[in-house]
Amino acid sequence: MSEAQGNLSTIIRGLEPFPEYIGLKRSPEVELPLRWERRRYVRANVHWTVRLVRHPDKAPLEGVTDNISSRGFYCICDEPFVPGEYLECVILVPTQTRTSSQEYLVLRCLVQAMWVQPAAAGRLGVGFYIEDYRVMPPEFVREA
Repeated sequence: MSEAQGNLSTIIRGLEPFPEYIGLKRSPEVELPLRWERRRYVRANVHWTVRLVRHPDKAPLEGVTDNISSRGFYCICDEPFVPGEYLECVILVPTQTRTSSQEYLVLRCLVQAMWVQPAAAGRLGVGFYIEDYRVMPPEFVREA
């Protein structure tokens, strides 16, 4: 085995397995450390602004994500939500621009509140399921 192949093998052995491989039958020569994850979709620990809209004529409620996946997110906010409640929301995903003004990728979502729990400092943690989403132009969101 070449030195490059040996280095690559060492690196691969140190990596976490892809979550979709958990529970699959493996070759006896491969021994990767397994970590059980109860969620079906990998979550990213990001803190992005979320604007939740209950009614189009009222001001949006603002929160911050704690983590997000392709199917949902956990957000910290000040307002209570009822599990089963549907809302529209806008998730502001920061981009890596070099301009002086912050630019965002804007995701407009239809979400359902799944559960609510107390969070730190009297705030609430809410788990939302993303029913549908659309990427919107940056002009869709006006900065307050």
